[in-house]
Amino acid sequence: MLEEAHFHFFAMAIILVTLNHLILFTKISNFWKLVLILSSFLSALGDIAGGWLIRYVSPEFAYLKIASLIVLQVSLAALMIIVIWYLYGYGDKKGGYG
Repeated sequence: MLEEAHFHFFAMAIILVTLNHLILFTKISNFWKLVLILSSFLSALGDIAGGWLIRYVSPEFAYLKIASLIVLQVSLAALMIIVIWYLYGYGDKKGGYG
């Protein structure tokens, strides 16, 4: 479990910092930016900590791990879709690049 958690902390941090940094440059409202950033980081933490909590605290934390994984996947998908949408200029009201 330690090897998996160690790799996931590093990999998820890089992915989340990159995607959340890019989401800050889009024109969506600050509220949704905050929701996406908090949900992605907190669900990643819950997903990684879930295994440890299941093993050393209580098997009831399996529900936390499942919920965290679902929220993480949805938030990552939303982050990627929004960034790609604005990257290709679809979110721009002028309908073009720059």
